[in-house]
Amino acid sequence: MTPLNRPRRILLSREVPINTVEHELSISADLRSIRDACGFVRGCARQGGLSEEGAGELELAVDEICTNVVTHGYGGKGGSINISVDCGADAVRVTLSDNAEPFNPLTVSPPDIRVPLSEREVGRLGLLITRNMVDDIVYERVEGENKLTMTKLIGKRQYA
Repeated sequence: MTPLNRPRRILLSREVPINTVEHELSISADLRSIRDACGFVRGCARQGGLSEEGAGELELAVDEICTNVVTHGYGGKGGSINISVDCGADAVRVTLSDNAEPFNPLTVSPPDIRVPLSEREVGRLGLLITRNMVDDIVYERVEGENKLTMTKLIGKRQYA
């Protein structure tokens, strides 16, 4: 697994060609439904060629982002999260879309993990973990929707 503070080269999602088989799922924005989303993504990722470890990392990233959408984006008031998984020869790409409040998780600065836990601000650790579980992550706000696309390369990781 990647050390959390290791520098990484970010790939733009548009740079990784995906001639894909696309899978889609829509879940209600509640914590119970996240398990379904994670199982769906893991299954698609494995079918798409990701290793067990890679599929697990992608599943962890999806779990974290979906949990944030449910608890912070919708504030526990309901809604939906749409999940699209594109499987190509070189990568698996997951796009999570929702109509919650606009929020770009990529603008959140990572916590200083050198500070003792008892002195550290609460929050942001899950976003740091998410960033380290995928090879590329892109946020867009399109026609009133948050769209977060995470790409996981098959067979390798791209580091700086």
